[in-house]
Amino acid sequence: MARGPVITRLEPARGPAGVAYPLRLTIEGTGFAPESNTVHVGPVVLPDVPSADGGTRIVVFVPKEIPSTGEVPPAPLLPGRYEVSVTTAHGTSAPAIFTLTPEPGSGA
Repeated sequence: MARGPVITRLEPARGPAGVAYPLRLTIEGTGFAPESNTVHVGPVVLPDVPSADGGTRIVVFVPKEIPSTGEVPPAPLLPGRYEVSVTTAHGTSAPAIFTLTPEPGSGA
């Protein structure tokens, strides 16, 4: 019987907010699907993400905006703590926490 995904580490676990700072996030763990993982970063859903290293590593770029719906423009993800989880056909992992810090030079 296949097990659901488990996140053991986020690398890095924090990074600057702001669209000018794309940040590569590596999610390490077990039970990730070869293809078609769904990664949740706070309110943002990233569908169809492949894994590497035998289902133990997923690499994504941290979303900096919440996608728009209809005529509403995208909203930035503000500094704060966001839950990161991975969903496969076998379930959803417990969340790990990723922290967006204020942009350098923002004075926040």
